[in-house]
Amino acid sequence: MSQNAENRNMMDTIVAQSGGKINRKSLDDAVKNKDFSGLIASLPAEDRAKLQAVISDKAQLRNVLKSDEAKALLKNFLGGKMHG
Repeated sequence: MSQNAENRNMMDTIVAQSGGKINRKSLDDAVKNKDFSGLIASLPAEDRAKLQAVISDKAQLRNVLKSDEAKALLKNFLGGKMHG
């Protein structure tokens, strides 16, 4: 599968799993501009709070970042420039 097809599949999965909270255009724009602040701001307050809680807790964040899904997202977001 090409990198572009893999990226489209990953983005489709994110949109599908968001339960309608994230739309494809908003996600595309965030990735293109490498700025997720607008996308995060558009989430319901409860979801923003959950995200903030995970980001603020080093142990939780470490566990999330160890997942294969997170590694793939970061690799695509960073253009394959991951270390470690």
